[in-house]
Amino acid sequence: MIWILVKLAWSLIVGSVLIAIFRAQAPAIEKAIASDTLPSLGVGFVLTMVVPVAAAVVCFLVVTIPLAAVTFSLWLIGLYIAKLPVAIWIGRRMLRAAGARDASPYVGLVVGLLALYIAFEIPFLIGFLAYWATAFLGFGAMFLGIRAYRQSAASAPVAAPSP
Repeated sequence: MIWILVKLAWSLIVGSVLIAIFRAQAPAIEKAIASDTLPSLGVGFVLTMVVPVAAAVVCFLVVTIPLAAVTFSLWLIGLYIAKLPVAIWIGRRMLRAAGARDASPYVGLVVGLLALYIAFEIPFLIGFLAYWATAFLGFGAMFLGIRAYRQSAASAPVAAPSP
């Protein structure tokens, strides 16, 4: 039980920092979870399976071993933080269902992480499947959401400088 509380506290700290850093991209990621659920699951599954295999293949050349190590490390970090956007989305939906109007992403993170960590602890393969479904959905939503954000930022008109 203590280990679960430590993991929950660490996830809350990391999630709060990431919300503060990626506040501009958060709506695009949340939109990818809400409206592009199946594509997010598919992209997340592919990324979760392909990246470590690609990193292992790159290790065949001695020169590219550092690149493989960095790629694998970033993949592990991405896999860890993939649950955070899903937790925010679930938490905000739960708060809206309870009657809260515009729930803060921080409050949504707390509520969503509690719900997810309870789901992850369900025995008999259910918790395992909940964890991996969350990881796939979050990984794919982060990829698709950040890509959509970058495309919209690149296509936005640039304001002319004032004289």
